[in-house]
Amino acid sequence: MDCEIDEKEVELLISTAVDKYVEYYKKSNIVVAPDLKDIHIETMVTPLDVEDSIVATLKREFSCSVYHLPLRIQRRLPIYLTKELEIQIGIDHYEYWAWSAEVFIHFGRELSIPHSVAGNFFTPFHGALMRLIHTPTTREKALLNRIIQTVVDHHVQEFLMDKPFIVASVSFLVLEAILRELCVKYGASRDWAEDQNLIALVQKLNKFLRENSNIPGEFKRDLQNFMNLVDEIWGPKVKEELATYPKALGRFERKEKDGLLGWRVLAYWRNNLYHGKETWLPKVYGVVLNLICLLMWHQVPYEQYEELVKDLTERIQHNEWLRSIGDETVMFGHFYPPAHFL
Repeated sequence: MDCEIDEKEVELLISTAVDKYVEYYKKSNIVVAPDLKDIHIETMVTPLDVEDSIVATLKREFSCSVYHLPLRIQRRLPIYLTKELEIQIGIDHYEYWAWSAEVFIHFGRELSIPHSVAGNFFTPFHGALMRLIHTPTTREKALLNRIIQTVVDHHVQEFLMDKPFIVASVSFLVLEAILRELCVKYGASRDWAEDQNLIALVQKLNKFLRENSNIPGEFKRDLQNFMNLVDEIWGPKVKEELATYPKALGRFERKEKDGLLGWRVLAYWRNNLYHGKETWLPKVYGVVLNLICLLMWHQVPYEQYEELVKDLTERIQHNEWLRSIGDETVMFGHFYPPAHFL
C-alpha cells in the first residue's frame, strides 16, 4: 500500500472522529426524535458528515481512503461503525461495506464461507448498499431523483423502502451460518455446531470462545469489544421493553462469566424479527452486517491481503483518475466503490 500511516495514530484519529460525530448529533437539533438509536436515517449530509466522517478524516489527515487501512484496523472498524449507528447509516458504512465485500470476493475459499449460504453470502451487502435515490447535493442529482421516481417500477421503489426489514432478515440467516462454520473451524464438532438454534448457539458460543485456545486472542478481544458496545447502546432499551415480562427479562439479564453480553441483544432482535413481534429497530441490519464483517475480516490472512490490496489499490486509483477527467461511468468491481453515497 502506498499510503504510509501509523496504526495507533490512525486508530486514535478514527476513535476521536467517531466520538465527535456521535456527540455532535446528540447535542444538536439536526434530528428531533426521542432517541436517535431507534430511528432510521440514511446518509443525511451535514457539515460534520462532509468534514469529520471517518472517510473525510482519513482523506484530510493522511490522504488515504478506507481501503488503504491495514488489516488490523479493518478488523476493528466494525466497532467504530457500530457506535456511529447510534446516529445514522452514512458514508462511512457504505465505504466499509463495499470494500469488505470486494475483499471477501477475492478470499472466498480462505474465509470458510458456509456452503449453506454460499449463493446468498453477499446478499446482505447488496441489500445494504442498494439505493435508488441520490442525496440531493446538486441540482443535477435532484433532477435525476425525479427521473428515477418516474421511470423505476413502483414495486421496486416500495421494496427498497423496506430495506431495513429485508436486509436484517437475510443478515441473520448468513450470520448464523457463519457462526456455525467458525465454531467448526476452531475446534467444535460439526454435530455440536449444527444441532441448535441461534439462542442455543449463543449460550454455547460464550463457553466455546472462553475455553477454546485455538481462537486468536485478537479475535476474541475485538469480538468482546463489539458485543459490549452493542449491549451498552441497545441493552437498556431491550430491558425496558422486557420489563413487563419478568421471566424473559430474567433470562436476558442472566450473565455468564466473561460472556459476550451483546449476544443477548442480537438474540432478542432476531426472535422479534422472525416471530413477527411488534418491536422493531431499523438499524438492526447495520449492526448485524458489521458483525459479519468483523468475523470475516478476522479470517483474511495477513500476507495474502497485503499482496491483494496492492493490486486492488492500483486499479482503484486508476479508476479514480478516470473519474477525475470526467468518466463517471467507470466501475471498479462488484461492490467497490459504493454508488450514490453522496
